[in-house]
Amino acid sequence: MSSVRKKHILFIQPRLEGIGGIEKVIPTLAGGLADHNYLVSAAVFYNKIHTDQNFWHSQAVFCEKTTRHMVHRVIKVWQRLLFLKKTTKKIKPDVIIVSAQGATIITLLAKKLSFVKVPVVVYVHEAFNASNIFYILLMQVFYASSDGFIFVSDGLRQEFSLKINIKNIPSTVSYNATPAVRNQDTDFDFSIYQKPFFINASRIEKIKGSDTLVDSFSSYAKTNRGTLFVLGTGQLLDILKEKVYLNNAADRIIFLGFRDDVLSMIGKSDAYVSCSVMEGFPVAMLETMSIGTPIIFTDAPHGPREMMGVSLRAKLSYPHNTDFGILFSPPLNKQTETLIFKKRFEEALNKVIANGKQSYSKKLINRSNYFSASSQVNSVVTLLKKYE
Repeated sequence: MSSVRKKHILFIQPRLEGIGGIEKVIPTLAGGLADHNYLVSAAVFYNKIHTDQNFWHSQAVFCEKTTRHMVHRVIKVWQRLLFLKKTTKKIKPDVIIVSAQGATIITLLAKKLSFVKVPVVVYVHEAFNASNIFYILLMQVFYASSDGFIFVSDGLRQEFSLKINIKNIPSTVSYNATPAVRNQDTDFDFSIYQKPFFINASRIEKIKGSDTLVDSFSSYAKTNRGTLFVLGTGQLLDILKEKVYLNNAADRIIFLGFRDDVLSMIGKSDAYVSCSVMEGFPVAMLETMSIGTPIIFTDAPHGPREMMGVSLRAKLSYPHNTDFGILFSPPLNKQTETLIFKKRFEEALNKVIANGKQSYSKKLINRSNYFSASSQVNSVVTLLKKYE
């Protein structure tokens, strides 16, 4: 009696090691697909793959070097193409799922060159305009040649359908799953800092609104109590540290870099706060929900509204209260006056503190259960059946 061959899915990523959203979401999805009797393999361009990810059938790591100059960048494109050709020939996947704009463009180029000869499904985590104009032009050229899309929010699907002709390409919305809450402890001494405690954990970059957050909290701290803890690293870290020092706010805005106890620190804070510019479906926000800490977030396209149960079409007045926290303003841009933004920021922080953390916690935890791993996996399985 012959057995049915398991379908083999190859995930292609820049990296799978790290604390970013994609690095957390991909293993959750891949592990879930393995539980659904798929074979799952991984190919990454940088770093290693965590040894505790024992569900991978095969692993391929390119160990790519940091780009040195433009000629090297061109060489790296060709090297990646050859790596994908060799990897797919060895692993023999039935379908490829690829994330991140750069990795996606390379993979779709490999498909056009017939280096890759199986369906390529693009897993979209970021807004269309989250990258520079060069990537946007390449996305417009290549993305319409994909065989399918997985979007982490309905807002992303709507945005991409306006930018690229994808109406005849199969797609699904698969919300990022709430990561399993790990038992963590922290030895961080909160007692030496001024209450209430606000926290942000993300890449310290413009797209995450890190500069706006520091500037807004510096203004807030002049007339209000509280301490902001900023976790993570990024291109703006040294610049913002210097800015905080010059503003005499070093005792009110504390940069803590990368930490292993992020969830524990969020749990001990009074609110999570973000001034992000764009968000597909922020994993940090999901983690915050899962441990019952209220959220203060810009009304950034597109994930925050969907996570807080607010219609994408709704006209809001700000700050906008929800059962889970506050959407306090659209991201700061040329159309948003800085003074109005900071006023809304201050109102939102004070409102959440006045309401009290306990008034949000149970509702937050219940809401986080809506974004389950089983829901995420089932959406993707439905799409993958189209390629059988």
